[in-house]
Amino acid sequence: MAENTGAYLDFDNYNSNVRINMTHEHFTGYAYSEDVGWVAFGEDDNPQGPVTYDGGTGVLSGKAYVLSTGAYIDFDNYNSEVTINLGNGTLSGYAFSEDMGWINFTSPGVSIDATFPVDTTEPDTNASNIAMQSAETGGHTIPAAGWSNSFAPYFSWDGATDNSGGAGIKGYCLYLGTDATADPGNHISQSGTSGLLTNSPVDTLGTDCSFIVSGLSLDLSADDYLSSSFVNGQTYYLRIKAIDNAGNTYNDGANDGSAAVSFSFSFDSAVPNNVGFINPAAGTFNNIADMNFSWPITGGSASSDTHSGVLGWQYAINGTSTWLGSETHSTLGVRYIPVGYELPYYLGAQDEDYVEIGDNVVYFRTIDQAGNISAPATYRTGSLAYGGDAPLFPDGSSVTVTPTTNTSNSFALSWPAAEPASGNTIDKYYYMINTTPPVTRSTLTSNPGTYISTTSTSISTGMLAGAQKGSNTVRVVAVDDEGNYSPSNFISGSFTLDSSNPDPAKNLSVSDASIKSASLWRASLAWSAPDYAGTGDLTYTVQRSTDGSSWTTITTTTGTAYVDTVAESRQYYWRVGTSDTTDSSIASPSYTNAVTLTPKGTYTDPAELTSGPSVSNLTTRKAKITWTTSRKSDSKIAYGTKSGEYFDEEPSNSSQVTEHIINLTNLLPGTTYHYKARWTDEDGNTGQSSEKSFTTEPAPTVTDPQATQIGLESAILRYTVSGASKVKIYYGRSTEFGAVKEVATSTDESTLTTELTGLEDGSTYYYKINPIDSEDFEYEGQALTFETMPRPRITNVQLQEVGGTAQTTIKVSWSVNTPLSSIITYYPTGQSAASRDQVNVELRSGVHEMTVSGLLPQQQYQLVVRGRDRAGNEAVSDTYSFTTATDTRPPQIMNMKVIGGTIPPVGFAAGEIKAQLVVTWDTDEPSTSQVEYGEGAGTSYSQKSQEDGNLTTNHTIIISGLTPSKVYHLRAVSKDSAGNESRSIDMTTIAPKATRSALDLVMESLSTAFGFLGLLKE
Repeated sequence: MAENTGAYLDFDNYNSNVRINMTHEHFTGYAYSEDVGWVAFGEDDNPQGPVTYDGGTGVLSGKAYVLSTGAYIDFDNYNSEVTINLGNGTLSGYAFSEDMGWINFTSPGVSIDATFPVDTTEPDTNASNIAMQSAETGGHTIPAAGWSNSFAPYFSWDGATDNSGGAGIKGYCLYLGTDATADPGNHISQSGTSGLLTNSPVDTLGTDCSFIVSGLSLDLSADDYLSSSFVNGQTYYLRIKAIDNAGNTYNDGANDGSAAVSFSFSFDSAVPNNVGFINPAAGTFNNIADMNFSWPITGGSASSDTHSGVLGWQYAINGTSTWLGSETHSTLGVRYIPVGYELPYYLGAQDEDYVEIGDNVVYFRTIDQAGNISAPATYRTGSLAYGGDAPLFPDGSSVTVTPTTNTSNSFALSWPAAEPASGNTIDKYYYMINTTPPVTRSTLTSNPGTYISTTSTSISTGMLAGAQKGSNTVRVVAVDDEGNYSPSNFISGSFTLDSSNPDPAKNLSVSDASIKSASLWRASLAWSAPDYAGTGDLTYTVQRSTDGSSWTTITTTTGTAYVDTVAESRQYYWRVGTSDTTDSSIASPSYTNAVTLTPKGTYTDPAELTSGPSVSNLTTRKAKITWTTSRKSDSKIAYGTKSGEYFDEEPSNSSQVTEHIINLTNLLPGTTYHYKARWTDEDGNTGQSSEKSFTTEPAPTVTDPQATQIGLESAILRYTVSGASKVKIYYGRSTEFGAVKEVATSTDESTLTTELTGLEDGSTYYYKINPIDSEDFEYEGQALTFETMPRPRITNVQLQEVGGTAQTTIKVSWSVNTPLSSIITYYPTGQSAASRDQVNVELRSGVHEMTVSGLLPQQQYQLVVRGRDRAGNEAVSDTYSFTTATDTRPPQIMNMKVIGGTIPPVGFAAGEIKAQLVVTWDTDEPSTSQVEYGEGAGTSYSQKSQEDGNLTTNHTIIISGLTPSKVYHLRAVSKDSAGNESRSIDMTTIAPKATRSALDLVMESLSTAFGFLGLLKE
């Protein structure tokens, strides 16, 4: 208390924070004076500080500085004498203030702390057993000296112990950074650093630490504790020292950081490069354990990783929600196939829950040592076919539709029971109208509005959604209680809807029109008007469902589109009913099959580039590229030594950030690089910068290396050398090379050629040319590749008959390992002299396809596939036998026309005029000609023309002797050489009106006037 004013020097309130350092016997911090404001007791803001005390007597000395006036509270002069009781921390006596006069420290009493720690001894033991996880909850363990990809990991450790009778452990001083010897705090040297750590959760005032936690863990996700992010490829150290409540740190007697307990890890958030492809085994398997696939493990198509290295691979089946492998990683906790696993990889028991009947899509990706996975855009896929034990219907069975023809959409269905595999039972049947069974069971079960399930073998009379005017097909498949299903094991039946109601709308589709950023969930529906529109005045009823069976009408419209706004992002089903103005149609609209969608929405544009890209930290082999974007995205750099031509490998970081950093390494000295920054947001929108360039620091160079005159077993390398005494050419079938040639050069710029021999055909070779200067220092060259010419091979020849064609046709496909022409030679078995060639001279690689038509039905053929490369090397397949199918397809009738005419009576006398109709049509294959016709409109044909047995594609039939002005209906009938018959749709026409020519009228008049004309006629 100030004796003159009665005001206080307050150590409790106003955020006062005076502390005592028992080790160095001085004060720190500030107290608040109700007279003059803040007073500094420590070294900060105190030119003559700090205030100290005698460790033996407790007498204070020094001065405390008044910040507002520049005056002091003097503990040395003016007969001041203030003492601290080292037993309980209370102060007593008087000190002189140059502003306020005497200050009484005895009354009302000043105490540093009610539990004043008198402790100058450091803790007995330090923290120990540091452990690291990628996250506190759900994270994986990161071993000491291991790799991490977490930007906010979690650390924990065992606690320290203080000395007996000591002040007790206050917490732990931490350092996190790249210095392996950093000192997180030391009360002896009175120094300490926290590295990347900032915003200490425990007050560090009065200590020698910059970052303190009170507990036994550090969660970097809990607050903004990092001043900057981790950098790929760097090694980091977490170093810990215990500190007690008196400010003593665990030093083990040292005045540096050697006593700190340390934990190291390296950082890698860059995704690995995935393999170029996978090779699934061909054919259909009945045993999951036989299904297998492989992938490249060497060469340019193999996986690679810049920092932590490739750990192995993962695969998923029919979706990417569950990733599988041969074993579980001990720390990452993921299933994976380790590097070195013997190929091919066979599926096993763990895969049975994911394999479905039919084609199974295998997804494949690479994982590195830090747990990073290759980007989703680079996932490789392949197909494995599984036949399984799907239920079968009896041979020759079909779906019975009752009635087979109806004027209203009201039909009953029935079918025979399917037979499941031994031990299984039928779970459900699914029937569908005018659509084929889907490839996978998940598709079958996910749209109950299109694929309608039942446990019965019959459906009572009712409306069939998707039925349209004319012929319709219903298909039925079965699924057993084990989920076995085959899309090819179906039976079908046909029925005819002869209704006057309009058909269902066509081409119903749904697309996502959601605005993700506004959480506005919308589905955009569109459809086409039906072919048969009833009265023509159509109204569409749009219905929505959440389960595919219970429907709610949401709108009616006369348009052919509708945008439906829904409450949440979940799966919905929609269907559209069509009705015209008739009561029957309004009461029973013709509904489409259902479509389904889960509205999710996406960003539609990439994030904008807000700054950069720019290059810094440029050396002979490294460059740092930075840029910023308006929205979080990943980071990639496309770069190369030629403008617009970039390396296949793009350094990348999969973390979604706005501040992007990519470090380019392994660059060549003295080389100009052209680059573009790329970024992709969470919805796959990719943006890129304009192209920029930079040049690395110069060094002895090899320029323009290229492989020329590449043959099956040799290649010539051509290159220009400058400033080198010799070069070493490393080459081999991997980036480890394995062979080397040394060539002496002049230090002047010169162009050289070197021949590489003893190579293997069809192989990718890597080579690099390292210049060596006069001091015998070797500079790393750029790794390049060339591929020796492969010996051409034809594999995987497949033959498939093409259905629905006028002539018997097959499709032939095969794979080649190098660009080849396409030649197919085929002939009836035993008739090689009748062989024919089908040729395509275009040189193509990969899969070839050709169709062969004009084949005879029910005929066995021999077929050979050949091809030549650009050098004339020929590849020849094995000889394949196949037998064409029976011709069961009727000819297609088209372009039918009816032309009317009249036939006048013979001579001059009046007589009856007859009409005739000329009927023409075309067919898509040679067939016979005949017309069936009858009077009036109806479905019966009482007369027909004589059949013209000539096989032709252009048909003409004349129907004579018809009554003029009378209504007739008719249809064309054609049969092909196999007896397959087609009938056209019914056409109604009116025979032409009877008219007489002017001459007929004159002769009739003269005949009346002059009877002799009549006699002449007789």
